[in-house]
Amino acid sequence: MLFVLCAATGPLAGCMTNGIGFSTFAQPDRDVITGSIGDYPALQSDDDIIKTTVAEANVKQGSLQNIPWSNIATGNGGIVSYVGERRSVTEICREFLASKHSYDGISQYHGKICRTRMGKSWTLQSIEKQG
Repeated sequence: MLFVLCAATGPLAGCMTNGIGFSTFAQPDRDVITGSIGDYPALQSDDDIIKTTVAEANVKQGSLQNIPWSNIATGNGGIVSYVGERRSVTEICREFLASKHSYDGISQYHGKICRTRMGKSWTLQSIEKQG
């Protein structure tokens, strides 16, 4: 019986050897060097993803499109179904219809992005949920 008791509690003896005063001997391991982690990419909103999708679209004037978009950060996605472009002397604007598939369901949006004729970056002018 004593043998069984010693065999069962013997392995636990090593866990208790440094009980009191352990913190006085604890030192950080300075030999371990880790690499730094680069900056986490900025999370884009769904509106930014849709704006980029519309900006990069190969516009076929007045025709329906089926351009998918997805946002890994939010898990949402959808389809840009229409892109129409209007040009003036000073700016280029694109109006679009897009769907958004999310946890809350499917929604339709109407929006507009514009840029100056000389500029390369598009600005989201409006995006409104339909219905």
